[in-house]
Amino acid sequence: MTIATRTFTVQLAVRLAEERDARAGLLACPRRWIAKEALIGYLAREKEKRRRIREGLDDVARQYGTCHD
Repeated sequence: MTIATRTFTVQLAVRLAEERDARAGLLACPRRWIAKEALIGYLAREKEKRRRIREGLDDVARQYGTCHD
């Protein structure tokens, strides 16, 4: 089964591109893999951040609900 994919282009600061290139060389993997992994990690961290914020808001709502009963 083939997964549908999309290609996008991004401009990087020269220093960041050089760091990506160096990391790809150290890991012996394509530069696109480095970029893909970075995006996957970023999206996972953002999802976790939103989950924790919702959890915190739920805790606050429970506390205020308990205090005003």
